[in-house]
Amino acid sequence: GLMIVMGVSVAAFVLTCVWLVRGRLKTVYAAPTSYGGAFLEGFALYLILFVALGVGLRYFGPVSLQWNWLALAILPIVWIWPTLRGSTSEERRRAFGWTRGQGFLREVGAGLGGYLAGLVVIAIGCLVTLLLVRVTGTNASSPIVQELGGGPWRLAGLYAMACIFAPLIEETMFRGILFHHLRQRWSWLVTAAIVSIIFAMLHPQGWVAVPALSAIAMVLAALREWRGSLIAPMAAHACNNFLVLTLALLFLR
Repeated sequence: GLMIVMGVSVAAFVLTCVWLVRGRLKTVYAAPTSYGGAFLEGFALYLILFVALGVGLRYFGPVSLQWNWLALAILPIVWIWPTLRGSTSEERRRAFGWTRGQGFLREVGAGLGGYLAGLVVIAIGCLVTLLLVRVTGTNASSPIVQELGGGPWRLAGLYAMACIFAPLIEETMFRGILFHHLRQRWSWLVTAAIVSIIFAMLHPQGWVAVPALSAIAMVLAALREWRGSLIAPMAAHACNNFLVLTLALLFLR
């Protein structure tokens, strides 16, 4: 089944490259012209509050990953900060990527199709990570693996965490406001590379997982540039996490 998916992915990737060369694939995202730092400050505020939340929870002892849902309370704070710095509602919506695009279902379809085409890039990143793991002997396991042995309700919580919480929070912060801030200064490629490396390094899997996570993030950044709205990157992110978690359950549980 995975080989069939990869075969379709290669075909979709080649077709995407042909469309790009022929100019048939137009990007929707419009880079801002102003050079304010309100959204970068908002991203920094998110990092500070997220780390503080984690430290505060661990002060009371080991906690489940489900406590991460409390981080949703950070979103309104980050939304309000640019308002205090003088940004308009429309500027915030564009920066956060919280727009409808060309319609919810169409954006979801674009996200899933883009993810399928991007699996070629993701596979290359994963191969590099596997090579690094083999050469260095470093473990690249995610903390979520420790939660795989729970009952049905815990597994349902893991799927919700991976397919709802993570796409919403991470896409808003990384492919949303951080991407928007950097994109006003640099090209898509430079911006996507910077955001992707930061995204990968902030994950707990360790440095050997950076190539795989960066490859995923590059595909998500391409979707942000292509569609403008974050619906497509969120759908692709959710699809990726669903597949990874399902494979982890099949092979590691």
